[in-house]
Amino acid sequence: MECSVVRTKAAAMETISLSDFHHTLVHFNINNLSSLLVLDSRPYISYNNGHIIGSKNMYCPPISKRRFVNGGKLHLEKMLDSEVRHKLVSGGYSRIVIYGENEDEMDQSDSNVNIVWHSIKQLGFGGRCQFLKGGFAHFQQRFPMQCTLGEEAPLPLSTPDPTPQEKSQRHALFRTNSTLTEPVEVFPHLYLGNALTAACMQDLQRLGITAILNVSATCKNHFTSQFVYKNIPVDDNHSTQLSDWFSEAITFIDEVKDAGGKTLVHCHAGVSRSATICIAYVMYSRNTTLDAAFEMVKSCRSEISPNAGFMHQLLDFEKELEQKRRRLSQLTPPCSPPCRFFSVSSSFCSSVDTNVSSPFSTPFSSPTALTSPMVAFT
Repeated sequence: MECSVVRTKAAAMETISLSDFHHTLVHFNINNLSSLLVLDSRPYISYNNGHIIGSKNMYCPPISKRRFVNGGKLHLEKMLDSEVRHKLVSGGYSRIVIYGENEDEMDQSDSNVNIVWHSIKQLGFGGRCQFLKGGFAHFQQRFPMQCTLGEEAPLPLSTPDPTPQEKSQRHALFRTNSTLTEPVEVFPHLYLGNALTAACMQDLQRLGITAILNVSATCKNHFTSQFVYKNIPVDDNHSTQLSDWFSEAITFIDEVKDAGGKTLVHCHAGVSRSATICIAYVMYSRNTTLDAAFEMVKSCRSEISPNAGFMHQLLDFEKELEQKRRRLSQLTPPCSPPCRFFSVSSSFCSSVDTNVSSPFSTPFSSPTALTSPMVAFT
């Protein structure tokens, strides 16, 4: 069914008060009921910084929003992880509560809250669908114990790593969800996948992969005689400083591209470590913000979910790139296209355009394990 946000009024949406919603959460938790779906319509970065416990992020990227406003349909597989989507389509939920950042969004026909609401209605959902009055901001003030830590709250020093339950849930999703085994194209020269992809010669050859960036301390390099490898031996936990490897990873990907090759970036499940590297690469190569880069990668692979530590490192990386951008604009004469922020020397200036050759281009005479040089900021 075609549905346009412009043609439909937000007033049709049922609301629920903060206190009633809190009672509902307590009721469903006490009775161990799983038929309640709480949807967070805010950008993932906001969701990652703090959200209602148990909620699922269902943010509509700007490009999808424009299509929807113009009368197009939303693709839920790009907004919800497949497990939730399958349960939603199969009637596993009897009640849905949607919330945004504040109450004002309910009155805006093109707000994320309304777009999420309409997309649920497009599915023919027959249960109760409500909007949380006051949004996350007011709910967090009233019931902070029902929310995760916010952006300014420090990560708990005693438990920096994912719990065994969180790890088992992620690994179970990796094993059972077939969509996670399929690599996705971020750029023509860059693919994002997981350990299964990296172990499948048929898939690698089909995609034309020539190099593999292994962002894991445990995944094996299966075909060292056929592909160029680079290893970033890190674990998926909040204390890992993955940002220390951003410049090396970016250089490696660009070297492969400039040699006419394609890189597969992978970790175990392809949702956290490798996704973080791809987001950082998009930020750098497209000279764009974290929000835009995240949504671009998420539109390719909806299951990506960098841990909180990685998200904070990406925020710092965004600030670092912005500082370098300002410094270059003040200290160097204008060049066209815009300057890169990584360079071999302080005098180097080249384009961020992904079609322009990198100064680090080195033809690979034969497949080998490769360690790229660390590239300094100018």
